[in-house]
Amino acid sequence: MTEFTGKPICKGASTGRIRVFKSKVDDTKLISISDTDAELKRYEKAFDSAKEKLEKLYDIAREKHMPNADILSAQVMLLTDEGYNNTVRDEIKNNRVNAEYAVKLSCEKYVKIFENIEDETVKTKADDVRDISYRLINILGGEESDIIFGNERMVIMADAAEPSLLIESGKEHIAGVITKNTGIGSHIVILARDMDIPVVTGIPADISLDGKECIIDGYKGLVITDPDEKTLNKYENIISDLKEQTRNLHKLIGLPTQTRSGRTVKIYANVSGLDDAEKALQNGAEGIGLFRSEYLFLGRNECPGEEEQFEAYKAVLEAYGDKQVTIRTVDLGADKGARYLNLQSEPNPDLGCRGIRICLKTPDILKTQLRALYRASVYGNLAIMYPMITSVWEVKKLREISAEVREELKSSGLDIGDVPEGILIETPAAALISDELAKYGDFFSIGTNDLTQYALGADRQNDDVTDYYDPRHPAVLSLIKTVIENGHKNKIPVGMCGELAADETMTEHLVHLGIDILSVSQGEILSLRKSIREMR
Repeated sequence: MTEFTGKPICKGASTGRIRVFKSKVDDTKLISISDTDAELKRYEKAFDSAKEKLEKLYDIAREKHMPNADILSAQVMLLTDEGYNNTVRDEIKNNRVNAEYAVKLSCEKYVKIFENIEDETVKTKADDVRDISYRLINILGGEESDIIFGNERMVIMADAAEPSLLIESGKEHIAGVITKNTGIGSHIVILARDMDIPVVTGIPADISLDGKECIIDGYKGLVITDPDEKTLNKYENIISDLKEQTRNLHKLIGLPTQTRSGRTVKIYANVSGLDDAEKALQNGAEGIGLFRSEYLFLGRNECPGEEEQFEAYKAVLEAYGDKQVTIRTVDLGADKGARYLNLQSEPNPDLGCRGIRICLKTPDILKTQLRALYRASVYGNLAIMYPMITSVWEVKKLREISAEVREELKSSGLDIGDVPEGILIETPAAALISDELAKYGDFFSIGTNDLTQYALGADRQNDDVTDYYDPRHPAVLSLIKTVIENGHKNKIPVGMCGELAADETMTEHLVHLGIDILSVSQGEILSLRKSIREMR
């Protein structure tokens, strides 16, 4: 029996037989070619095969109502992206490299672009780039056959597991995932969480472990190979208990989030699109506290039009009925670049032109979004939230633009709903002047990720300063307390949508401070509700 210690990413425990997947990308060698036309044709054939397979998988996943099946649709879009393909073709034509190596170079280029973007939702596109690149290289190498599993459930071990692997294989075949380096917001983690599959990262793929029976513990970050009978029996009991706990959590769907003493706290969801929103609703979300509208704006060559935005907002509002849906105006910036904005490179994007600063600099984009939002407001319970606020004058200007848009729509004979406009408190400046800001906002939501980063001067993306990034730091908690007190003093509700909202070691403290809404990812709703209902 051998025990490996990694980092737990997706909760759960399971048993299965390890199957090691080694990607050919890292082993892809440069080969100089003489016939570029023949190599281009070889690439086009692999491209057509990959596209056909992904489209077929997407259709199957949709028919089975599999969670996050749209990841495959997104991969088809990336596979057909002109930039990605032109990079491959240019490498073949201009530098006379083999198609596999050209795909590797294109993969490295676009992975770097997406991984340098702060937004976790956009970062997941790096997974998709790797996935389509692995698929293309495998096809070029003659490995196009479907994955074949035996009767035993497998624990996938890979340095970087491909998202489509879970969709292609299905929950019935996958007992767990072990990776070398996987972020909590990656597609493989999102899929695994939805499929109740434990994930442990920090353990490199080892071909010598292929075929070994193992236990994967997604709570402690353990992988135990060749477990003895005593250990197996122990984990069988743990797995049985976990299933019972999950069943009990699902009984909380539809129940109020209320402490034993009668204090009510609403549990909302953080989402990035309609699919996320629908899953959150199924898991008992009482509303949406953060709808990241930038998913409509990124990864394209032009700004989304009013009609496209209107349909997207309308769909989520209709799905939630009278439950509040808080949509954040587009939060772009140098770290979440959009080509059509023609933004200049900045030495420190987090302190540069981002969030509401972009919106005020490009008012036409803001007005188009507000028009779409107000038109959609009659289909549900909409709230609008403005990000990256630091001054009162910004909020005053935004309210002026908002009023102008509403008047234009009314003059055109269009109905609009009664829409509250709130402020996302994510800078120390906003927290410290929250008493004044409250006079111009209908609600506050505290974004603890950026608030922590700015208050402590610690980049949350920089592993070298991880020890300095602490949302529980007394300075951060003091700012949170100030915001809640000033919000309530001015009779407006205060929510929280950063990672601290889901930290159950802080839940009691936040509730005692008077927080009104906690907005978390859909997988954390029921566990948080349970914690609050058990509080006195």
